[in-house]
Amino acid sequence: MRRLYLLQIATDMSLRPLFFCIVCLLLMMVEANAQSITINVPPAAYAATDTVCMGVPVTFTATVTGASSYSFKWMRNGTAVPGATGSTYTSSTLATGNVISCGLYDAAGTTLLATSDTIHMVIKHLPHLSIITGATQVCLGDTIHLADSAAGGAWSSSDAALATVDASGVVTALAATTAAPLRIFYSLTNSCGSDTARLRIRVVVPAGPLAAPVDICVDSIAVIRDTATGGMWTSSDTTIAAFLSGGPMLPVGLAQGRAPGTVTVIYHVTNACGTYVDSTHFTVINCDSLTTTGVIGQGLVNTGYSVYPNPGKGVFSLIVRSAQVQVSCTISNLLGERIKEFAIPANKETSIAIDVPGIYILTITAGDEHYTSKIVVTK
Repeated sequence: MRRLYLLQIATDMSLRPLFFCIVCLLLMMVEANAQSITINVPPAAYAATDTVCMGVPVTFTATVTGASSYSFKWMRNGTAVPGATGSTYTSSTLATGNVISCGLYDAAGTTLLATSDTIHMVIKHLPHLSIITGATQVCLGDTIHLADSAAGGAWSSSDAALATVDASGVVTALAATTAAPLRIFYSLTNSCGSDTARLRIRVVVPAGPLAAPVDICVDSIAVIRDTATGGMWTSSDTTIAAFLSGGPMLPVGLAQGRAPGTVTVIYHVTNACGTYVDSTHFTVINCDSLTTTGVIGQGLVNTGYSVYPNPGKGVFSLIVRSAQVQVSCTISNLLGERIKEFAIPANKETSIAIDVPGIYILTITAGDEHYTSKIVVTK
């Protein structure tokens, strides 16, 4: 009826100004009752308000204008989210492609007043690396190439003194691996976090040089070491020194002195880098026949040595007669392990100390002359 009434007014030219005033007033009343809803997604630190990291809780907040009594219904992919009827909605299970919107309803929740714009979610994942592929050993001085299926990462080495790795994953072996394992790392980082893949590698080295004592006693054990593992130990004369049962395949050779004499020990190793042989020698002496003084050469009263008191409680006096200015001394235990190495002036009494009770071998080098003595430390 109102629409017919307005049309009748419009036919009277004299009343047209009044008609337009009434229309403007009605439009203003409709505009005054307009309602809208806007969704805000904090924080502003995100690259875009619709892009977040996987698993990170995201809170959407509805801002309403033009309504004083209302309720909400949050929608995810066009379906109402159960229980999401407040002005905020928080979720940590969003996925790329999810569409979030919110409906503004009257207080009873039955009449839809307005619908927000939609937010299209883009979820960024944490980096996830596969295993590093490539060889797990490299020959000393050689290179190997490692790879990972994920691009954009950075390579690093746990010990650059043993091996380096460049930006393309090429590993260069510089030194033999020690007791601590050598690891190569590949790390990838994005705005959501980082991941690191690891690979343990071994630097394979040739045999040698061998480390062995100069002298050992009969029935004592010489500990001989090499830089390469997995080789075979042999003795040139098993009547003088022989490797213990099970010892030939050990990384450290254990040779037992059997009779006085000089023997050559050989280490033979074959690995991925080739076949290598190294050797050294040591002397087996009868320590029970050693005295605390010695003279080298008939009639040369100005050469020799003396160590006393022996046995002693740990402090000994040593004098070496020699034309040399200084002489070199080494003290080893019965396993052939060197306890002390030092130099003393010749022709002058010097005090030496050994703290732990036991039997030790003193080796003296004075130019071309060599002396060996047993030292007994008592409690």
